[in-house]
Amino acid sequence: GRVQSVALRLAVEREKEIKAFKSQEYWRLLAKLQASGGGFEAEFREVNRQPVEIADQATADKLLEELHRCDWKVATSHHKEVLSKAPPPFITSLMQQAASVQLGFTARKTMTIAQQIYEGVDLGEGGPTGLITYMRTDSFRVSTDAVELARRIISEKFGAEYLPAKPNTFASRRGAQEAHEAVRPTYPERAPEQVEPRLTTDQAKLYRLVWNRFIASQMAPARYQVGLADVVAQRSGGAEHLFRAKGRHV
Repeated sequence: GRVQSVALRLAVEREKEIKAFKSQEYWRLLAKLQASGGGFEAEFREVNRQPVEIADQATADKLLEELHRCDWKVATSHHKEVLSKAPPPFITSLMQQAASVQLGFTARKTMTIAQQIYEGVDLGEGGPTGLITYMRTDSFRVSTDAVELARRIISEKFGAEYLPAKPNTFASRRGAQEAHEAVRPTYPERAPEQVEPRLTTDQAKLYRLVWNRFIASQMAPARYQVGLADVVAQRSGGAEHLFRAKGRHV
């Protein structure tokens, strides 16, 4: 109630911005190129070091005609290794976001299914078994026992190179309620493929999502090889057209 008027104003102002938005046509040019190391794509960026916007098909066609007469060469290229730290375990909002992006679930559907596997499902062990911890939480806190289990699973299932020297820790945001742990499997040793035969399709999808995220949260950083290349298309005495390619692989 205390924020109702402010929230309503923000919603109204945002809606006015949306209605006032004027869409504009724009075109992108992608070049499919072949090099000794394999094929790749590069996107058009500028002419003679000046950014160029392609506003219509006529401009795009004119550029294409010019480019077909050009010689192409890689002007510069850079490669470097980049580390990506392990993600934190799920809190409620992160679980809803991941389920929306990866599974196409609405927030309500996610919470309904999470409630079901939290309250328990029959795994044929003499009564319902709760598969995840409480799903309404804003804390990244995880019990020491669960962390040790996750580390053991990583070492056995994936290998020592995926296990950091010490457990990963994540600071909860200021004001977070620490009464509940992060959303995690209650029994991490129950791999998704073990319990899925006893779950509905949606329950299995959400449990796998939670299990994967929790195990990933205790893994070593991912290593990526990141590359950037500037490709120049130019004919003798003509304008210099710059294309840029970006890519990474694990």
